[in-house]
Amino acid sequence: MKKTLIIEILSFTVIGLIGFLIFDLIQTDSSGLFSGAFRLPSGFPTRNGLMLIWSFLLLLATISTVFILTNKISINRKKNALIILLMLLGSIYGWNFLLFTTQGNLSGALAMNIGEIALAGLTMLMFWLINHQAGYLLFPTFIWALFSLYLSISLVVLN
Repeated sequence: MKKTLIIEILSFTVIGLIGFLIFDLIQTDSSGLFSGAFRLPSGFPTRNGLMLIWSFLLLLATISTVFILTNKISINRKKNALIILLMLLGSIYGWNFLLFTTQGNLSGALAMNIGEIALAGLTMLMFWLINHQAGYLLFPTFIWALFSLYLSISLVVLN
């Protein structure tokens, strides 16, 4: 029980830290994405809209993590699912980092997004195999990964 509690605390701390770092990237916007340095495609969310989307997606990731950690399965399956979730969150942060800080490295963000789609599908499948509700809660993350692919392709084409 003690080992599970430590894993829970670390998981929630990492999800919160990634959320904080993403919000900081969006607020500082050193590449000038929201200040007119790039032509934005139609459907690109505003700064506040993007922060609201990330809040919602990270909240769903946290809830699905709770479902995984409270399930009565082996600790190894839980760790594998959480490691894949952390890889997904890392790729999400990488997409935001490339988009907002590296003077708009659009082709890098596009390449990162392709990996994010694969990781979102794999994470959703791993969570679904452990707990169906946890897998269903990650479906909006997969949809966002597909939509962000549209945004990345549009940014590369327009700029």
